[in-house]
Amino acid sequence: MSYESRVYRILIATPSDVDEERDAITKAIQNWNNLNSFSKKIVLLPLRWETHAAPDYGTRPQEVINNAIVDNCDLLIGCFWTRIGSPTGKEESGTIEEIKRVSSSGKPVMLYFSKRGQDPSQIDLEQLRKLNEFKESIRSNSLVEEYVSIIDFNDKLARQLEIKVRELEGNKEDDKVIMNTSFISIEDGKLQAKEIEEKVVVPYLDYKEIDSQISKKKEYKEHRDSIIRECENYVGINSRRPIVFGMLNKSKFNLTDFLVEIKFSSDDEKFAVKSRGATNRNYIYYRDVCSREVMRKLSVLDNEGFIKKEDGICSFTYKDTSLQKERLKIVHPYLFVELKESAKIEFEITIYADNLFTPVKETCSIKYNVERRKVNLSEIIPDIGEFVKGSDELF
Repeated sequence: MSYESRVYRILIATPSDVDEERDAITKAIQNWNNLNSFSKKIVLLPLRWETHAAPDYGTRPQEVINNAIVDNCDLLIGCFWTRIGSPTGKEESGTIEEIKRVSSSGKPVMLYFSKRGQDPSQIDLEQLRKLNEFKESIRSNSLVEEYVSIIDFNDKLARQLEIKVRELEGNKEDDKVIMNTSFISIEDGKLQAKEIEEKVVVPYLDYKEIDSQISKKKEYKEHRDSIIRECENYVGINSRRPIVFGMLNKSKFNLTDFLVEIKFSSDDEKFAVKSRGATNRNYIYYRDVCSREVMRKLSVLDNEGFIKKEDGICSFTYKDTSLQKERLKIVHPYLFVELKESAKIEFEITIYADNLFTPVKETCSIKYNVERRKVNLSEIIPDIGEFVKGSDELF
């Protein structure tokens, strides 16, 4: 199956004594492609002068290579052992000229120096001296890597190549990951601001007053526990507010196989947060959580998952296979905050995905300004006689 991808051209720059390393670099690039190119929609293209440059009569040989591949590469990987290479007329060697040319253009350069053993009779001491001078000249402004074997080289290159590709991706201004993650309005299903403020009226009970009303009739007193439970359930339902998160993909690519993690601090004195999971859209499932009208609005959505709490930090996660660009997706589960007094809840959102090199982090908050209102028994149970009779019928 074909797919669109971004191509990064990687120049392999080495003298003639590290053929094994040149092949290892090409293989490392191919291995990266095999593992990542489809999911990340990125392809790494190895560039070697033998395969990507053509003869050009009347032009300096290194200049031909510069025009063909050096100036068009995105990253250079250089490797040395005992030789520095042959002079080009401008620099000590073609490898050195390529390194300096790529570096001066602001592109990343990865340099490796071999510490493998070599037969002394095979070493060109003048080449080795020039190589050591070059290595010493760049120590103050370059981070170089050394290796003791091909296996060591392969391990280091594979790990550090991934780091460099991430840096290349991070520098692509037009391809930044742009995720807008905040609250969803249950009125219109649209994404709200990252910081919102709500005024909430929270009912409370005067138990002495309710007890005095219950004590007026014997049949009320016999059902006191049921009446109190109904009152507390009323207060609980009318003290809860739903919190629904949504994420809007404003990037220029689809998000694949992603996971969203949302964390917030708990404050048992001010609020309690609950979640509910369901496999269907039957509002009756939520009857003890929020009002029927709120649940009717939420019934067009689906939810799953639960909240974990550890050391005062609550968290939950949501997984999905894809989020297309310019699409809005609901994050599950829905939360229900039961307010005890005014509170501000701050959420830390982290998005992971197969085609993201680094997680995307977002924050949003909601502030509840609570106004408490006393409710009486007649408001909660308008016809207490019928309520008591109904309680009798249950037994």
